[in-house]
Amino acid sequence: MRDAIARWRSTGVSGNRITAHRPRTFAQKTTLLLSFYAGFILLFFSLSTNQEYYTFPAYFPLLVLMAAGLAYLESNGAFRRWVIGAHVAFAVIGAVVVALLGYGLWLSRNLPFVPDIGSLLAHRGVGDYTLSMSYFFDLTAESFAALRLPAILAGFAFALGPAIAWVLRVRRKDVSATMTVALTSAVFLVAAHVALVRFEPLLSSRALADAFNRYTAPNTPDSAAQLLLYGDQSYGSSVIFYTGRQAFLVNGRSSSMIWGSNWSDAPRIFLTDADLKAEWGSGDRKFLFVPQELRAQADAVLRRRLYLVEEISGKALFTDRPVLPSSH
Repeated sequence: MRDAIARWRSTGVSGNRITAHRPRTFAQKTTLLLSFYAGFILLFFSLSTNQEYYTFPAYFPLLVLMAAGLAYLESNGAFRRWVIGAHVAFAVIGAVVVALLGYGLWLSRNLPFVPDIGSLLAHRGVGDYTLSMSYFFDLTAESFAALRLPAILAGFAFALGPAIAWVLRVRRKDVSATMTVALTSAVFLVAAHVALVRFEPLLSSRALADAFNRYTAPNTPDSAAQLLLYGDQSYGSSVIFYTGRQAFLVNGRSSSMIWGSNWSDAPRIFLTDADLKAEWGSGDRKFLFVPQELRAQADAVLRRRLYLVEEISGKALFTDRPVLPSSH
């Protein structure tokens, strides 16, 4: 019996062997937690559609993990060659990025800046826009003109930062090298944020929500106007958010709203094309948000009974009767 227990313990499955692999220190536990946190977010939204901005919460834990890994490598002289090699790779990547950004800037050097970048994209539909960064393939010289400022910022950072950090690391000025990498990353993130703001007309419908709010402000003739969204609510979710109004969904029993929409106690907000056609032009004024993908379908249902209020990046806000100038 004792021999059997000894052999069982020698296999490495004893309680002591198992607990030996568990994180013990605060640093080990923090590393494990941040790894799971960042990994779960990246994996989950890799299986979803092109919602790149939803991965932003993973950036902070990834930066902490990278900083911890760099600190460990710097404290161990045996890995110095690996650190220098990483700087070389960073410098090469920086040179490639600078070349690509320079090419884009050259193509758009004489083109005017247009705020609505969505109206200038090629709409090639690579991967049916389900791939991460699908809109990257829609960039044109005209649309890149709206990205000149972030491109210059990013190009400046990658042209100087990686090379300076490499030189400092070779000269054993480790703290200065690390700070240079951090500064380069900070400038790049600022440039990325500016570019994301420039893409707001395409990614958000806040401008159309603002137009609705102007026409339906309190103490105006159309303050009781109804808001309708054509298609799934995900097309115009930001319209609902920025207006604070309950919206009726035309053909909206799909995707995100299908769960529970057919229950007897579900709110009476789901309309069909026939309902829209019958109610359009009667009662209180109605505003209809239509995404670019469903524009032809909405036109076919209402034909010439659509009055355009505002349009941006292919998305449109219509009303069911002429808009009076005083409504502005």
